[in-house]
Amino acid sequence: MSHELRTPLNAILGFSEMLKSCTRLGKTEEYSEFIHRSGRHLLSLINDILDLSKIEAGIYELNNTHIRVHDLVRDCLAIMQPKADNEGVALRSVVPHATPLIYADLR
Repeated sequence: MSHELRTPLNAILGFSEMLKSCTRLGKTEEYSEFIHRSGRHLLSLINDILDLSKIEAGIYELNNTHIRVHDLVRDCLAIMQPKADNEGVALRSVVPHATPLIYADLR
């Protein structure tokens, strides 16, 4: 679980540090979006941890929705990008845009 919490937090911290030293305004909007996405992901993970008590009590309700696999993979790559950049690792996605929707709980 610590990895699940640390990864989006590292993205938030990494991109906010880049914003502090960013001189190219074109990247500011992109970095802000990464920070926002990572923050939403971290909040979702914290909510998941808090929901564990509901699961154990048998009162947790799934919130199923249609999810585009491409969007899910894109969000995961964006969260992992700062760590990959720091380690010199190239990330790429090979999920086609035309993948069918899945019906699942986004968390």
